[in-house]
Amino acid sequence: MIIQTAGRLADVAEEDWNGLVGEDGFYLSYDWLKYVEGEPYERSRYLLCLDSGTPVGALVLNRIDNPFTPLYSPGRFSELLEVDGGTLIAGATRGHRSAMLLAPSAANRGEILAELLREANSLARQEGHKGIVLPFLTTSALAEVASVARVRAAFELPEAEITDCATSLDAYYDRASRKVRQRIREDRTKFARAGWTIRERNLDECVEEAARLVHRLRLKYGHQEQTQRELEDALAGQARNLASRSVVFTCEDDSGIAGVTICYQWRTTLYGRFAGFDYGRLRGACEYFNVALYAPVQYAGKAGLRRCHLGVASWEAKAYRGARLRPLWSAFIPVDGEKDGPGLDLVNDAAARQWMADIAQRGIPLDDAEWRPR
Repeated sequence: MIIQTAGRLADVAEEDWNGLVGEDGFYLSYDWLKYVEGEPYERSRYLLCLDSGTPVGALVLNRIDNPFTPLYSPGRFSELLEVDGGTLIAGATRGHRSAMLLAPSAANRGEILAELLREANSLARQEGHKGIVLPFLTTSALAEVASVARVRAAFELPEAEITDCATSLDAYYDRASRKVRQRIREDRTKFARAGWTIRERNLDECVEEAARLVHRLRLKYGHQEQTQRELEDALAGQARNLASRSVVFTCEDDSGIAGVTICYQWRTTLYGRFAGFDYGRLRGACEYFNVALYAPVQYAGKAGLRRCHLGVASWEAKAYRGARLRPLWSAFIPVDGEKDGPGLDLVNDAAARQWMADIAQRGIPLDDAEWRPR
């Protein structure tokens, strides 16, 4: 096996790259990374592992000087993971989900991953960094990394996801508990009485309006990292690269659009990316849940998609409406970590366990095995 480094995604064949991207990897897919490459927030390189000339693994290395959101700040990762110095960020830098890029048919996945991580840390050492950070990993991805490298990890936050969507919203409702069914019924009844219409659009039909509404939601919750114009530029970049994958659910009436949720289809999953609302026009009709949760589930059923990835926003309220909560972890591998052999050390294990106990007291079910990665 050999490792090649590409400074541009265009130097890698799209088919070869996407052949390594699994169900969990939308934010590492070729078109999404093309969009990210055109943005001013990251500087990316692409490691490609070749076995007899065939791509069998890849890793994105990023230098982030101006993060799109504070959660991707290298300084925050260093503080969380107790790193005294700079790091390279390895993996997806948007969407709060990353995964491993490994050929699904490869019998030597561990060897491929180990080679990629070794090369990444070699580059980190050459550039004066303390190691690499792999942000927002699923539990399965964290376990795979820890099987080949010494990893210092920390619990980040939960993400919400709805599984088994490939039927209908009614089937989703029928599977839910009595309390969840009551919440869904109340949400949908209020929305129906308010006179709103939900439409499905492509992103390139409504970039400017969507940016305005997303900006309003961010201001409401104190997020001022981007101006409305910067958000419009970001959505325009997504529309150029991903319009064919986009589904924008709009809440509207004769006066126009009052709310949006921007989603993307990847494999058999619908990924929710942004939501936005004109709060002065809302009618107390549970618009958020109807547009950001029920409309995507209804669409997924029609389209034969299996899952709706709802992201990290409003995770608790989504869990109360039947979404599954999954943990996300960020991990650090020091440049000299090979001498210690593979394994996993959790730096905030006590806090994570307390968080789990608090969630259990609220009656939200968790998959114990997924929440305890050791």
